[in-house]
This record gives sequence, C-alpha cells and structure tokens, in this order.
Amino acid sequence: MASKDTNQAVAVQRFWDAFKACLEENRVRPDRSNFYVKWAQAFVDFRPGKKLRDRSADDIRSFLEHLRDSPRIEEWQVQQW
Repeated sequence: MASKDTNQAVAVQRFWDAFKACLEENRVRPDRSNFYVKWAQAFVDFRPGKKLRDRSADDIRSFLEHLRDSPRIEEWQVQQW
C-alpha cells in the first residue's frame, strides 16, 4: 500500500513540476507563477473524485461559475480575457 501512495505522490509532484515548466516556457513571470498554480490547484480540488484527464469544458465552466459566485473572488479575477 505504501508503494502505491509513494507512486501517487511522485506522479503528483511530476505533474506540478511539468505545470511550472509549462508556465516558464510560456514566459509567465516567476513572481506570478504561484498564482497560476493556486488556480490550477483550486480546479483540481473542485472535482476531487474526477481525474484531470476526464474533465470537460462543462467542468471548466462549472468551476468558473463557482468562482464567480464566491464572495471572496472579484469579477475581474474570473473574467480575464
């Protein structure tokens, strides 16, 4: 069982390392990358039982609607296009 947990932890760390590398490749300033990681982690946590590879555009829309309805989130934080 510990081996499975270790493998999962390694896979999760590998994912976040790749995510951060992608941010860097796309010229996200290092002092801003932690904000991207925060939002990505919030999306991961939004549907904890559903793997990222199984998520759809509807899941993204639901997440953004959830953010928009949150009293701690300003509209500009959701509508950034």
